[in-house]
Amino acid sequence: MKDDDPEKRIRELEKQLEDFGKARPEQPRYPYVGGSSYDSGQVKPRRKVPILLWFPIVLVAIFVLAAAAAVYIANRVSGGGGPIAVPQGGTLGVGGNGENNTIACNDGNLTLSAMNSAFHVTGHCAGLTVTGFDNRVSVDNADSIEISGYGNTVTSSGHSVGVKISLYGNHVDVGSAENLTVANYGNTVSVAGHCGTVAVSLYNNQVRVESADTINVSGYSNTVTYRSGTPKVSQSGYDITVKQG
Repeated sequence: MKDDDPEKRIRELEKQLEDFGKARPEQPRYPYVGGSSYDSGQVKPRRKVPILLWFPIVLVAIFVLAAAAAVYIANRVSGGGGPIAVPQGGTLGVGGNGENNTIACNDGNLTLSAMNSAFHVTGHCAGLTVTGFDNRVSVDNADSIEISGYGNTVTSSGHSVGVKISLYGNHVDVGSAENLTVANYGNTVSVAGHCGTVAVSLYNNQVRVESADTINVSGYSNTVTYRSGTPKVSQSGYDITVKQG
């Protein structure tokens, strides 16, 4: 006979569900750092390193790299802490601020791009270039001297094939030169010996030579004085003086 009592049927279903829950085994739980727990079927969460902790590491790495680079550059310039020297017949560039160095030129090409520094260049230079400012440079001998800085004092007791000044406010004294070019303003130049060709342009330059074959002056307010000889003179512009004295 069919049982049509719905309440009885509901009580039977509830009892079956209760029995099923008692029979299901309990999952084990394990503790982890932080005081909580996780089920055996779950993946343990990975601990993250706070981003702030990376900053000291990065700063230390940058400092170490910078120090290594400084040591490398110093060794390249000074040859590992010894006297500064141009490689034989090679090239070298020297900079700095407030330096006082002696440099052996060794028939090479030397570029000085320092400021407010003093350099004594020994031996013979194939070429000397001064690109900095407010420097005091003495050189024993250089085939060519080029000054493209300003406010520098450059002296040479030897003979140069070419001396060129392309910026302003420099004081230059050389022994002798085949070609002297002054192509800016406010420069003072003295040549103790003979010059082949003297070329002066722009303005307010003062040039004195012992003697010269040719003197070409343009611009304005330029003065060229020679002590002896009969140079061929060419001039253009105004307020220009070429005289013997």
